[in-house]
Amino acid sequence: MHTSLAELRGAFRTMLKTPGVTLMAIAVIALGIGANTAIFSVVNTVLLQPLPYPDPDRLVVINETGHQGGRISVAFPNFLDWQTQAQSFEKMGGFRSTAFILSGIDPPDRVFGRVVSAQFFEMLGAKPQLGRLFSADDDRQGAAPVAVLGHDCWKTRFGADAQVLGKTLILNDTPVTVVGVLPPSFIFGSRRDEVFVPLAQMPTRLGAGRWALDRGNHQGLFALARLKPGVTQSQASQEMKAITARLEQQYPKTNSGISSIMDSLYELWVGNVRTTLFVLLAAVGFVLLIACANVANLLLARATARRKEIAIRAALGAGRWQIIRQLLTESVVLSTVAGALGLLLAHGILQGLLKSAPAGIPRLADAHIDP
Repeated sequence: MHTSLAELRGAFRTMLKTPGVTLMAIAVIALGIGANTAIFSVVNTVLLQPLPYPDPDRLVVINETGHQGGRISVAFPNFLDWQTQAQSFEKMGGFRSTAFILSGIDPPDRVFGRVVSAQFFEMLGAKPQLGRLFSADDDRQGAAPVAVLGHDCWKTRFGADAQVLGKTLILNDTPVTVVGVLPPSFIFGSRRDEVFVPLAQMPTRLGAGRWALDRGNHQGLFALARLKPGVTQSQASQEMKAITARLEQQYPKTNSGISSIMDSLYELWVGNVRTTLFVLLAAVGFVLLIACANVANLLLARATARRKEIAIRAALGAGRWQIIRQLLTESVVLSTVAGALGLLLAHGILQGLLKSAPAGIPRLADAHIDP
């Protein structure tokens, strides 16, 4: 113990003798560690960690394709036919992003949310923090209008009041009853939605107009499905193409040239950002490599200047292992200080990335520095 403390004191004395070299080495290492830790935290959250749902590899999103082959959203009547005819899925639900004018609070405000079918929450394994989520009885036309609140909406707009259950809100001039609140861990896509309402009520409520009644109207509805065990995505895709081909024959006026395309939920979310994030990670990795090379040169230059000191130590009886241990202790102290500063820098860089990153990157808001 006495020897270790003496080596630590010696390491600090050596660092203080050459403050310029010490500060330069610490700054360079901290910059390399900070940048790499921040970028890897983003890559880890967005790309490497599995989606926070049960068996996420079996979740797929299905779009229709137009006459030019590009993806378009699903006409609501076609979606209903998909639900009844497709056999490759355990469940199939729909979701549509929208904005509501929320009244019943002071002052009224615009909120962002989704209309979803009851199967949506079941497929994602969501559990309510308060109350309940949608049932099959809620997800039908003519049912009493209900809503589920996102956790952030419940916390900020209603003060985390447990008495919110049963409260009547006004969404787009339609009274709805709050039946549940989602936990803070639930997120779908790149944002935390504030309110959810049942999909089947949209044709007649909440200002939906005729979008849900017309097979030729493609305005924002997408299908989310969970593959049955043993069914591959390719097999399910072939079945969906056969279904859309039958619908094209049945409804040639609206469905001519309409087919379907299927993507895994993971690929749909990260496919457009994977290359960019990996290139960015490689770039900051190169910065760290340059930082290590620069610090190595600094320490070699300092070691050359210390040859006389080391020779005197050896003449006074210091063994080779003692000298090596002293040099290693100096390196550990230097890297520990630089690493601590690098983690602080990483936190600042990460916060800057979260504020300045473009919208649409899934799970980015959950990026954090973990062990």
